[in-house]
Amino acid sequence: MKQVLTVIGVIVLVVVLSVVAWQGYWWLNRASTQRQAEIREDTFARQTALADEVITLYDDVTTVDVQLLTAARDQRPALEAQRAAFVDRLCDAYGRMNGTVGIPASTEAFAEGEC
Repeated sequence: MKQVLTVIGVIVLVVVLSVVAWQGYWWLNRASTQRQAEIREDTFARQTALADEVITLYDDVTTVDVQLLTAARDQRPALEAQRAAFVDRLCDAYGRMNGTVGIPASTEAFAEGEC
């Protein structure tokens, strides 16, 4: 009887250790992936791409602003929605910038005011 309980205990211990090891592997894998993503986000290439995106979206917003000046009443809601979408994307990209890459002062002032 003692030997049967010992065998069952060993089996349970092996199963528990296997599950703990499996969970630990996935926890370490997730932490490593998160850290790698943070490192990639801070690279010069990524920051340059974010700056380019902010500048392009600022140009898009100013284009829509000009269109709003002469838009017919029925066109205004669509243009305002488009402008809001551009501003949302601009704010998202601007928020991920870490300051290593500069953007024009007018674009930065716009982002500071809108975001």
